[in-house]
Amino acid sequence: FLDLYYSYPMFASHRLVVELCCSLFAVLYCGVRIDDIGQLWPGLGGSLVLLALPLTIVGMVGAINAMNMTDGVDGLAGGLAALTLTALAVMAYPRHSEIALQLLSMVAALVGFLVFNSRFFGRTRAAIFMGDGGSIFIGFAIVWYLVTLSQGRDAVITPVSALWLFAVPLVDTVTIMIRRVARGNSPFSADREHLHHILMLAGFGVNRTVLIILGLQSLCILIGIGSIYYRV
Repeated sequence: FLDLYYSYPMFASHRLVVELCCSLFAVLYCGVRIDDIGQLWPGLGGSLVLLALPLTIVGMVGAINAMNMTDGVDGLAGGLAALTLTALAVMAYPRHSEIALQLLSMVAALVGFLVFNSRFFGRTRAAIFMGDGGSIFIGFAIVWYLVTLSQGRDAVITPVSALWLFAVPLVDTVTIMIRRVARGNSPFSADREHLHHILMLAGFGVNRTVLIILGLQSLCILIGIGSIYYRV
């Protein structure tokens, strides 16, 4: 009742301000900051120094919106988030057992959500939806843990491998924003050119579209984890 009573439309510009404020709070108050980008290429990379603050904020806002933009097909956003969080939990244990437990708790909540949100359990359509509030919160949580686990002496993943663990949403978002800007549109304008839209237009249907994208995400995660174990 309270949610319905106090709810009001939030435009993209308002949402962006909220995301910037949350990211700034995470960086300045909680110390979640990208200080080192690692070795992107032999001889390229290292400490960011003065660029740490702006790059972290841009990265956090970008990841939040990447997660938000995947929420266009039943079960997709939740499935992608569950895969990334599971991979992070595996990498965090046993050095960061408390963080691993937090991540697994989020995965458990997402699995319960997906039972009612996806069409893999005898449903013809979703019974509940994530919405902007859910996708933004999950995106913020994912980028928080990606940064936390890839920085400092206790890092368990490299900054580059962190990108692999969240590759499909990031690549989809970057490419679609480039296309929008190239056409003279706002990078935050709505359209139907995301990867899931393209697969749906190609006739794959909801479930096969979700499975294809989750398969791509799983492959990227395996590449990221493999690069850590084999020090690539």
